[in-house]
Amino acid sequence: MSMSGRPASYDRLAPLRRFCEPGPGIRMPLSAVDPRHTVGMTLDLERLMSLWDVPPGPDAEAEFAGLYADPFVLNGASTPVSALVAMSRGLHAAVAGQRREILDVLTAGPDRVAVAFVVRGRHVGPLPSRLGTVPPTGRDVEMSVIDLFTLSGGRITEVRAVSDELGMLIGLGAAGPGTQP
Repeated sequence: MSMSGRPASYDRLAPLRRFCEPGPGIRMPLSAVDPRHTVGMTLDLERLMSLWDVPPGPDAEAEFAGLYADPFVLNGASTPVSALVAMSRGLHAAVAGQRREILDVLTAGPDRVAVAFVVRGRHVGPLPSRLGTVPPTGRDVEMSVIDLFTLSGGRITEVRAVSDELGMLIGLGAAGPGTQP
């Protein structure tokens, strides 16, 4: 069993795999996914994932600006890089030992990339969520994420982020049967 209570053989990406059937030059097979791979030579996935895995230091804004346009569009809203740094700091205050595992990468030309990954860590601080702030539980946490990136000039100009926040909250005991809003 995984931390989510699902059988270890459960394939979270099965719906995505059925929806995104392979096409020439469109899909990189899961077996070929390597975080050191540079998609289309424009997006350094290892650098991107490690940027989020490590708590932001004093040069964080410059480091994020090396990958993201400033401002960029996040889920339809213009967002400054400084807001990303604040988001990263907040996530690291709530979840220690963060690590991201890339599960799959889909490309649609040189400027569109979808990355499916899992974020793992330990819930050690207040965690803001759509259901309210979750006090620290000390539990291991896991959240599946799919980010759709648009690139221009070698930097991320738009992100559509879809995450399984509800699954994470259920895993923390903050949502589901027996919980109150």
